[in-house]
Amino acid sequence: MSHNKIVHRCLNNEWLKEQGVPEMKEIWIKLHYGGESRPVAVV
Repeated sequence: MSHNKIVHRCLNNEWLKEQGVPEMKEIWIKLHYGGESRPVAVV
């Protein structure tokens, strides 16, 4: 959400995961697909 390079470098996905921040993509998939991820067709 921030367009600040320092924030992007310091608050990367790895650090957020270490801090216990849930990944919104995983939550969205569980809510919409019941926990079963479906493969995405690559065209």
